[in-house]
Amino acid sequence: MPNPVKRLTIGQTPIEKFAIVLSQNPTHSEEYAATRLQTYLKKATGASLFLSQVAPEHSIFIGSAAQIDRSELKHDGFAIQTDGQNLHLAGAIDRGTIYAVNTFLEKYVGVRIYAPGVERILPSEAVEIPSCFKEVQNPVFSYRATDWITHVTDPDFAVWEKLSSSRSGILEDKGGSVSIIGGCHTFERLCPPKQYFDEHPEYYSLWEGKRIPAGNVFDVPVGQLCLSNPDVVKIVTENVLQWIEANPGCQVVDVSQNDNQHYCQCENCAAIDEEEGTPAGSLIRFVNQVAAAVAEKHPGVLVQTFAYQYTRKAPKFTKPADNVMIRLCSIEACFRHKLDHGCEHNIEQFSQHMESWSKLAKHLSIWDYTTNYECYLAPFPNLWVLRDNVRYFADNNALHVFEEDTPGTNTGEFGPMRAYLIARLLWNPYMSEEEFNYHMDDFLEGYFGPGWESLKEYLEILKKTTEDFHIRCFEPVYPISPEPFNARYDYVPFAYQDIRGEHYLTPFMSHLPRLKAMWANVLDKARDDAERERILRARMSLDYMELFCTPHIKEEMTESEQAEYEAAVAEFLEKKERFGIHTNLFTAEKWKR
Repeated sequence: MPNPVKRLTIGQTPIEKFAIVLSQNPTHSEEYAATRLQTYLKKATGASLFLSQVAPEHSIFIGSAAQIDRSELKHDGFAIQTDGQNLHLAGAIDRGTIYAVNTFLEKYVGVRIYAPGVERILPSEAVEIPSCFKEVQNPVFSYRATDWITHVTDPDFAVWEKLSSSRSGILEDKGGSVSIIGGCHTFERLCPPKQYFDEHPEYYSLWEGKRIPAGNVFDVPVGQLCLSNPDVVKIVTENVLQWIEANPGCQVVDVSQNDNQHYCQCENCAAIDEEEGTPAGSLIRFVNQVAAAVAEKHPGVLVQTFAYQYTRKAPKFTKPADNVMIRLCSIEACFRHKLDHGCEHNIEQFSQHMESWSKLAKHLSIWDYTTNYECYLAPFPNLWVLRDNVRYFADNNALHVFEEDTPGTNTGEFGPMRAYLIARLLWNPYMSEEEFNYHMDDFLEGYFGPGWESLKEYLEILKKTTEDFHIRCFEPVYPISPEPFNARYDYVPFAYQDIRGEHYLTPFMSHLPRLKAMWANVLDKARDDAERERILRARMSLDYMELFCTPHIKEEMTESEQAEYEAAVAEFLEKKERFGIHTNLFTAEKWKR
């Protein structure tokens, strides 16, 4: 097979004349970066470059061996630089060195990795790297995270995507990650009700006249901590300090409310919240006390807490301490329109709070949502606001951004592309619309093959038919009743199920014959079985909408129509199992348990 890149030169010198040079004591990350460079240069050009610790006449210097001005770099930024006859690839830290190598391969050599095992190298007659050339890239966000399945199960791919979260499993030999101890919703673990509730119910929320234990379940009444109780401050502080000491090198520790809205309404907590105009008042005063102890013993560690649901409104008077990071969540927002004043709903539910916290807090983190948790398989038309939203986070001085998707599952028609685009936006939130559209087209072609332009048309229909809807991240498209709540955990689509009336995809589904023809065209042009499987998995979103969200009334169907429909349902359910697809957040959670 001919090499995709016919000729690659650096300062007019052919790539074959170069060696990859490491320092005398390279780190594991530098060795990893050098090996990746060696592997993909051979794939692209056929040239077999040797690794060396002695520099020949023409060298590609990696990491600490490179001669660059590191004062220009921040976080895990990097530089790509030539000095006449050599190329230098290095970062502010080891992770940045890997990014320098990967960016050189992607941007200049033409290497594409769309998902684990889905790669191509763009064909080129000649790639010429100038002899006096320098590019510096610094990220806006130091913490960049998603929970798309390939981002959290494949560290090599996560590093390629420039993600820096510990949830991606990136160990030190691949650059390491930003470590957040505790994760989130930590009140229950920091003051365990199993240990204290029986003897000290006053440590926990007074809700509707009754003390209830702290917790993170949805089928029994659970609540928060009593944040005005000095004993609770002491217990939580001691446990936070123990967490930090047990995790040397951690950068952030989480002290945050549980996943419910049953905050303490005792006389003291209520008085604070009344004075501050929000339950965030008692929360920030509490967290500031914990943060003071952390600052004294571990001055480099930030204490993270939520502005989530009932705490998303900022307090009137109390500012977060300088070592407190506010993690603002967009869960109530509309995700069809820009979070930055894109609609009246978003002004009320998100942007006014974003701008308040941005002014109040020294450190801001964002937890954003990018799918429909009520129905993973339903198309979720948010691709066209992703760029605006991430730029809005950057404009408001966010330092960390987490984009939550469909954890633990490959569900969603364009889930891999959404994750791919988000990763690039997290690195460069100020990319142009032209560049964003290029990445989208590049992915569609590389991932789905020659029929990809039909999917552009499909997406355009989705965009136009949903532009007037307010779409949340828990948006029902099938008629499951919210009571009992646990019914969601067992939902499996079935033939002839009842359907919901109008929903945000109703106008989109009026184009069903045309939409099916588009996917058929993509499938017909698939070049191999792997490409065909990717198309079939992605098309299941439309299959789901046709089979389970459009009318199929058994009594009005002929026997042959019933048989054809039931066979299609059986085939869908077989593919659902084969592809590891879950129907909603709750079925995925049950599977993980």
